[in-house]
Amino acid sequence: MSSSSMVGRKRRAASDGGEDSASGGGSATSSTCEGCVPCMPYAMRRYRATDALDPVAVDSMTDGDVLQATDLRNLSLEERAKAYEDVHGVATVPQHLDDDAHMKEAIGQLELKLRKTRDKQAYDLASFHYPKYTKDPRLLEQFLRAADFDVTIAARRIVLFFEKKLELFGKENLGRRISLQDLDPEVLEAYRLGCYQLFPKQVRDRSGRPVYFHISSTHGKTSKINLLKSFYYTILSGTQEMSPKDHSRGVVLVIHFINVQDSPQEFLRFIMMGMNAAKATPIKVAGLHVCCDNPSLKGAISLVQLSVSTNARVRIRVHFGSYIESLYSLMAFGIDLSIFPMKDETSIEKGTFQTMMELRQQREQEEWKPPEMTPGDNDVLLGRGRPFRLHVGNVQFGNLVDQYRSRFNSANSKQEKAAIVNEILGIVQDQKGGRFLKLTPDGWELATSQEADRKVRHVIRPKAT
Repeated sequence: MSSSSMVGRKRRAASDGGEDSASGGGSATSSTCEGCVPCMPYAMRRYRATDALDPVAVDSMTDGDVLQATDLRNLSLEERAKAYEDVHGVATVPQHLDDDAHMKEAIGQLELKLRKTRDKQAYDLASFHYPKYTKDPRLLEQFLRAADFDVTIAARRIVLFFEKKLELFGKENLGRRISLQDLDPEVLEAYRLGCYQLFPKQVRDRSGRPVYFHISSTHGKTSKINLLKSFYYTILSGTQEMSPKDHSRGVVLVIHFINVQDSPQEFLRFIMMGMNAAKATPIKVAGLHVCCDNPSLKGAISLVQLSVSTNARVRIRVHFGSYIESLYSLMAFGIDLSIFPMKDETSIEKGTFQTMMELRQQREQEEWKPPEMTPGDNDVLLGRGRPFRLHVGNVQFGNLVDQYRSRFNSANSKQEKAAIVNEILGIVQDQKGGRFLKLTPDGWELATSQEADRKVRHVIRPKAT
């Protein structure tokens, strides 16, 4: 429904003697946040302008803005205050959330929820091959804080996290942090454009929250998939530099669509793709600012607003206008010009971005750890259950043992049987380069020679008839 049609309905309701939608039958001040109009949140002022049939204000609104204003009015006073505090950066973090006992209990509940969750193939794959990574308390804590300690939401986002990571970076990177050296040359080139920037240690708003910048005018002809991988890396690397307090307070997102020539359909498709990827990260969006100077994109932006939840929608602010107008609009929300990554409306401040990128690369090199030992296709895994039985190395091992079973069971001496076992071990370890691995609380480890010997003897026993 267009803004003008909604305005027309309000005009007819007023002429029919209906309730005044701006004041709710009372004073305008009592229906908002008990503040004067200049101090009132931007969306609520625009909602009142709609009721007053201000043609300038109505023309600058999207249908999503109108719905957002309705959402704000329908929230409880506590929920509305929380939304305003998040958008303006004055929210506080309850002290009990930093209590070790509370965190340990929450992590335990999250792990239980993940075990009960179905349809989590990528997570199960990561959990089996990279158990140390999937159980990392720091990773689980980040998702808990991003979800305000709602274990259901946190579990769902973790499942999405591993699905998206598997899709974008493959199985070999599923169980570890993604670094710059893991990016393909085309993706690294897309990242160096500076379209996506999240540097929590250097770039924060006036209230001290990290600010993420998405500069669409610098995309150029880079493929959407490479941009998406660059975006995902930017978010994940940025979260590694955030403190627990940062994860609880959230990140401010600034989406800058100035001088963007995309069609509304292409624009909407790309934004929805980015939003779906963002849901698969341990990041809490405290506020989202969309800056745009293209009126033809108003409908697409409105669809984005209408597609998200109420909780997300009330934290979105849309700023239509020129490059300079968008900068001044952002300043009203504590985002100063000094942290804005562009030197003008068409180009990024490359020197600053390059410096921060080099600092990030240095940090990644300092924090680099040897990859966690993981099973390969020629490895034999010691253990029971479906994941072990279906592992490709175990299937190959079973087929190999089948070829020796009759010979082993007809052998007359222990020495002859030991020679057959050693022959099988030699084929697995020497010819195929495989290993015998066992799963421990600290991850996968090499099995001892005695354990490998027992594994062969266990599998080669006569099959029950």
